[in-house]
Amino acid sequence: MCVRKAGSFESMAEQYPERTALIYENQKMTYQELRLRSHRIGSLLYQDGQCVCKNQRVAIIMEKGWEQIVAVLGILVAGCAYVPIDASLPSERIQFILDDAGIDVIMTQKKFLGQEVWMQSRIIIDVTTKANYPMEEGIIALPQK
Repeated sequence: MCVRKAGSFESMAEQYPERTALIYENQKMTYQELRLRSHRIGSLLYQDGQCVCKNQRVAIIMEKGWEQIVAVLGILVAGCAYVPIDASLPSERIQFILDDAGIDVIMTQKKFLGQEVWMQSRIIIDVTTKANYPMEEGIIALPQK
């Protein structure tokens, strides 16, 4: 079901690239901008042409915002699954969820980097920074699944 939804998003982004896809607080994002950012994040899940999260889950530990949407779409575009985790949970609870789900990759926001013990020994992707750079490159071609 998630893959179909990612496909529906891709279809909308192709049909209506300049339409508003996301509004959060005072920021608007078009389908094309959202698509570019999510492909950028999705490409980070590949190393040497191989998906680092194949048959695995990727945690999303964030406060509500545009970064959550970009992270979810990026994970789905890469063909992975995601586990949303509330950033306000106690560190012990987050650690338990990560260990129980066997998570090695975490997507989070810049404000959480280096603050928590649960980040140790895991691949951490800062969506706030990575989704914004480089926007001018266009859609990233991900390896075929």
